[in-house]
Amino acid sequence: MFSPVRNPVAPDHASNMTKKRSIETTETRLPDAQRRFKWPSVSWDGRAVRVLFGLAASAVVVVLIMPAGPHFTVPTPGLIAQRDYRASRDFEVMRPNPRYEEEVRKASNAVFPVYEYVEDLAEKKGDKVVVAFSNARLLVETHKKAVDSLEQQRQISLSELKSEMDMLEKSIAGPIQQGLSPAEKEDAQNQIDSKKNRLARLNSDVKDIENEFSARLSDEKSRFARELAHQELEFRRELRLSPRFDTVSFETLMEDRFSTRSEETLRDSLKAVFASKIVRDLDRLEERLRRGIRSATENRIYYLDQARAFLSLEAARMLAIEETNRRFAERAGTPNLRLQNAIAQIAEAMVEENFIYSPTLTQLMEDEAIVAIPKDIPERFQNGQQIVGSGQRITDRHAAIIEKMLEMDSGRNRLLSLAGVVGLVFGLFVLMWLFARNAWHRLVRRPRDIVLFLAISVVETGMLRLSQLVTSGIIAVWDTVGEAAFYFAMPVAFGTMLTRLFLGPNLAVVFLILQGILIGVMWQDRSVMGLEQSFNLYITLYLVVSSLGGSLAMVEIRQRTSLFRASVTVGFVNVVMVAVVVLLTQSELHVGLLYWVGGGLIGGILNYFLLVALTPAFETIFGYVTDIKLLELANVNQPSLKELSMRAPGTYQHSIMVGNLAESAAEAIGANPLMTRIGAYYHDLGKMRNPRYFAENQPRGENPHDKLKPHMSALIIKNHVKDGIEIARKHRLPQDIVDFIPEHHGNALIGFFYARAKEQANLAGGPDVDENDFRYPGPKPQRRETALVMLADGCEAAVRSLPDPSPVRIRALVKKIVNSKFMDGQLDECDLSFKDMNAIVQSFNRALLNIYHARPVYPQIPGEEERARARLGISDESESRTGVVTPDLAGLPSDEPLPGPQTQ
Repeated sequence: MFSPVRNPVAPDHASNMTKKRSIETTETRLPDAQRRFKWPSVSWDGRAVRVLFGLAASAVVVVLIMPAGPHFTVPTPGLIAQRDYRASRDFEVMRPNPRYEEEVRKASNAVFPVYEYVEDLAEKKGDKVVVAFSNARLLVETHKKAVDSLEQQRQISLSELKSEMDMLEKSIAGPIQQGLSPAEKEDAQNQIDSKKNRLARLNSDVKDIENEFSARLSDEKSRFARELAHQELEFRRELRLSPRFDTVSFETLMEDRFSTRSEETLRDSLKAVFASKIVRDLDRLEERLRRGIRSATENRIYYLDQARAFLSLEAARMLAIEETNRRFAERAGTPNLRLQNAIAQIAEAMVEENFIYSPTLTQLMEDEAIVAIPKDIPERFQNGQQIVGSGQRITDRHAAIIEKMLEMDSGRNRLLSLAGVVGLVFGLFVLMWLFARNAWHRLVRRPRDIVLFLAISVVETGMLRLSQLVTSGIIAVWDTVGEAAFYFAMPVAFGTMLTRLFLGPNLAVVFLILQGILIGVMWQDRSVMGLEQSFNLYITLYLVVSSLGGSLAMVEIRQRTSLFRASVTVGFVNVVMVAVVVLLTQSELHVGLLYWVGGGLIGGILNYFLLVALTPAFETIFGYVTDIKLLELANVNQPSLKELSMRAPGTYQHSIMVGNLAESAAEAIGANPLMTRIGAYYHDLGKMRNPRYFAENQPRGENPHDKLKPHMSALIIKNHVKDGIEIARKHRLPQDIVDFIPEHHGNALIGFFYARAKEQANLAGGPDVDENDFRYPGPKPQRRETALVMLADGCEAAVRSLPDPSPVRIRALVKKIVNSKFMDGQLDECDLSFKDMNAIVQSFNRALLNIYHARPVYPQIPGEEERARARLGISDESESRTGVVTPDLAGLPSDEPLPGPQTQ
């Protein structure tokens, strides 16, 4: 943390450079023994590395689980077998089906003729009627409107002319008044003559209007006649009418103006007709009904007793005429026989079959029935089944069966088997990756988790294949205890236990499922003496149950001896599983079964040695850290922690406080408490390079930032992140711990110096301050543990700077800091939920209230001060002479914070 800058005046550039050169640059040195060897740095989170490693792991697993084939050749027919020939796997040998022709004939006769029923034909026909009648009706209505419009225009024009002519005739009819001068009489006569001329012109206009109306009316009738002829053709085409529907019938419909009533009558008639199933050849249908027909549309079978459900095409057309006549007879008023006949003709012409025989579908059904009949039938052999026994004569059939079996294991078929195994392994790994990606926040924290997962899978598969080969070699020369005992002694659970140790219980379950499948494939051609069934089933069950027991036993692994405890637990689980296998496979118990039990117990204990050997290797190669390693890092005698406590004791104490605070929050939300606490111990290692630039290491009244510009101060602050990473890597701290150093700040703003820089820029009238210059480099917290350290770091520093840390103020400040980190987007890349954040706030409040609880004010004992003065030899006279004032110790806080805001 930093104390506030007290000097508002910025020093000059030369002074800043001098101060910059004077900053401490302590170099962390390691013991020579620790610098002798350095593991190569590999970025397991890189996409290219993950892809290449995944392909390599898949190839290795494929090679390891490929099953071995039989080791004999095809014997010569006629010779005596010198050994037992048994099936090396489950397989089939095909032989011709002697009843094939008979079965084909029966299958063809059993197929029903297939018909297609057009259920929506009435709707389709009705839609065509609506379109045809609507278009014709629109044409007639348009023509009528055009004629009415012409007539209306004629009436308006003639009305205006007639009115003017009446007025002129009235004005002309009166005599010329007497007593007018000759000039006035002449003028009056001229007006009368002018009106007569105007009246004559109006009479001429009336004739022009009549002529124009007649011409336009004639044009409209010609246009209507042409469009009507075209509409008749469209009407016939749309409804597919026969030549029996002549022009007279169409004109009859036009006279009816293609009324909606006629349209509805036609549609209702068609709907009534198509309610029945109409066939073109009813006699042929009845013949087929004797054996049954299939309606593909209805998925239904019809027989002869249902023949009444069908109509012939001729009967359906007659029914259409009858339905039309009946509906016209029901209409009120005088019947229009011409219109009735026209509608009946249309209904008759539009009727067609809606139940249609489909030879294509019928043939398809016959082909499917025939294809289902096998030309060859299988003769099945099970794994371990005897083909020919020792001492028996080998027949051609025996040789053919053995040859078929060997073909399945030949080089060409081995490639097919290889392709199948490759597909299986690739599919399993891809499904595992997709599953992990979809549940990323619950299973996989980082991409390198998948790399470690694959590495453990490769190691376990290789170890089990090696154990299988060693067991086969031992059994070949020494078979006293039985082959099964050696297989039960294999350490089958160590892979799942490693996965649980490094990646958690969820991925451990995924791992044991994956390994169960792979081991089942590896042992698919195994048949162990003493087991009545194939061994791969039991070894797979044995692996799954043993691994599940190992995963459950890997709880609270805080020291190396805990691994032995977990391994012994697995041994007892193995013993129980062996007992289950014995009960399932053995008809009687014998002393040799004790070897099986002993093998299971030994197999559990062998897991311990593999765990002890592989755990440090995986920690070093992949940069993982286990609880065992974390407890080692928690030792205060660790070189980095010891140096931090010596060079920056304030930072060390602050880190301890942050660790305790974050650990309690981790327990509240189900994160890793130990990882969180240890990460907090190391999160501020970089401050040991320049400890006096951080508030918790500053003597009272001394602040080097008072003499630096804000940009320089911010640079020093940000550099402690880079310095911390360098120190952590020099001490070879695990990457999980190193991540706490940059992520606990994220890209947060160094607010104090940013505000001061803006203030100075505003006073100087300079350019705006770039906010990015005052932000940490990041990244933001990627895990809940680093996010908890970020929140605990801010809350602990802020509460420590409170002058009066009352419960109300502590709660308000904690809530404010957590909200500010959330609003600044610092928690966007970790999977903290709102529920988690509430639990974190509650945990912080409890812990901080326990730390900063209210202290009682102790009353001063009368005479205590005088006795103390006398004991120390201090008098009022000496005190006033030396200027030394004895402090009042009563009620003084033990850790008074520096005034003003504190900056981390």
